[in-house]
Amino acid sequence: MMKHLLILIVMASTQVNASWFSQDYVHGVSQEKVEILSEALKRGDVLFIDTREPGEYLESRIPTAVNIPLRDVGSINIEEMRSYKYVVPYCLKDFRGFETAKILQSKGLTNVVLMEPAGFNGWRLLKMPIEK
Repeated sequence: MMKHLLILIVMASTQVNASWFSQDYVHGVSQEKVEILSEALKRGDVLFIDTREPGEYLESRIPTAVNIPLRDVGSINIEEMRSYKYVVPYCLKDFRGFETAKILQSKGLTNVVLMEPAGFNGWRLLKMPIEK
């Protein structure tokens, strides 16, 4: 009994100390640091997909982001997205961004990542540029 308890404690502690950047995954979706994605934006290597509703998108967004609400993602053609180093779906906190990432992956897109820190809130937290 004690041996099993010790194994569970060790397993739990390694999960708590896990780092969730770049090569690591959150439920099967890679994450990349906002600073790296900001640099990729300057080089034209990233496609940001704003998955929020059009009204939210019009208020403010990441520069060059395209607005594709979550409900419309299933019908988009992903072929043009393959040319980017990163395809980054996002919403405010990345709930819709995560769902979009999973849909894009299920369509065969392999360059999909989420932001770290998560979502548009994470982008703004680090004082990255926005459009209005």
